Amino acid sequence: MSVPPSLSLLLVDDEEGIRTVLALLLADMGCGVRTAASGAEALSMVRADPPAVVLTDVRMPGMDGIDLLRAVKAEFPGVEVLVLTGHGDMELAVSSLRFGAGDFLTKPVAPEALEVALDRARQRMALREALRRHTEELEQLVARRTRELLHAERLAAVGETAAGLAHAIKNVAGGLEGAMFVLEKGLELDRREYLEQGWRMVRDDVARVRDLAMRLLDMGRAAALAPRPCDP
Repeated sequence: MSVPPSLSLLLVDDEEGIRTVLALLLADMGCGVRTAASGAEALSMVRADPPAVVLTDVRMPGMDGIDLLRAVKAEFPGVEVLVLTGHGDMELAVSSLRFGAGDFLTKPVAPEALEVALDRARQRMALREALRRHTEELEQLVARRTRELLHAERLAAVGETAAGLAHAIKNVAGGLEGAMFVLEKGLELDRREYLEQGWRMVRDDVARVRDLAMRLLDMGRAAALAPRPCDP
């Protein structure tokens, strides 16, 4: 398995030795590596030049890895964030998935595990890019067909509704993806608490899908007329 040379990566760890070793390993895997010694420094570097992937330790003084994850995902949702954690921080690492982490690795990091995590990140980025292109093509097709059938006022209403629906579906899909990852980790590590947590996440997201469907049904019903006297 090889990582394409175009994969830019920001490595964040407050221990210089770990930064040095991991940076050399990542460079051998074909990554363009930059390093940061703190969460605050890393956030500044991301804002100046967003990388494709951020690989960050969890336990750091000041802004820790979870705070960095949340800040990066808030401003740059397309950046993949991978979390490095010690064996004692597994619960914290699993909870980071809810904040958008793509994967987590335990220290000391095995090269094979790191390569797999980077390949998964690359696949997710490729999938998002394909979905973006497909969505753009679909939007263009919908817009073209709609212009043939509707007046400009109705076209604007349809576009607004489609954007809101796409946003809602994307949020639900993101939640389900995180739930599936937690369930997979539970099966992989034979950890019942992960399975229970993943099941709760699935159950909550299924409820969101049901509520969304009910709202769409309500929108599709013909409105009842309510005539009343008025002064012209």
